[in-house]
Amino acid sequence: MLSQDKDRHSQQLGLFLIGFGALLILINLGAFRLLATPLLFFAGGAAFLAVFYLNRQQWWALIPGFALLGLGMAALGGGTAGSWFLGLLGAGFAAIYLSDSRHWWAIIPAGALVTLALTAWMGPGWLAGPLLFAGLAATFILLYLLPEAQGKQPWALYPALGLATLVLVTATGLPIVVWSLLLIAAGGWLLWRQRTQP
Repeated sequence: MLSQDKDRHSQQLGLFLIGFGALLILINLGAFRLLATPLLFFAGGAAFLAVFYLNRQQWWALIPGFALLGLGMAALGGGTAGSWFLGLLGAGFAAIYLSDSRHWWAIIPAGALVTLALTAWMGPGWLAGPLLFAGLAATFILLYLLPEAQGKQPWALYPALGLATLVLVTATGLPIVVWSLLLIAAGGWLLWRQRTQP
């Protein structure tokens, strides 16, 4: 077992050194002068993804791997730089869940980061607030709707409902006091209904 771990680490280090060395040669030759920074980020991201590919227990490597890919895309992306970084970082967390559904917690940062990426990509406007809260609500709804064996979280319904309410508040423009009174009335009606049922 110890010998297998040693061989695996040697493979990982070997892949990283070959990729990084080849990249440095290309940069030194001036072939990628304008792309040097993005390529360094891509090479680093690929190295971390190789760590995960060679050993699926090393799921943590997906986070820096996708983050570095996001930085590489951000360096190329101009006005959409922030969206690329946030979106790919969110994809890294999604990959953690997809690789092992016991890591259900990864859905939360994945949904939040992808939502922030979409909001940043759209830019400022009246839809930004509703989109942000809708994406976060959808994240918790997904957690609630998952099958039991894939990480279903019953408690996720409560933040989903709260965030869905914020979607209505920000989309309609009604004063927060009106929504507060409506929520109080709905809660009171539910309590009254429960007490009056036989």
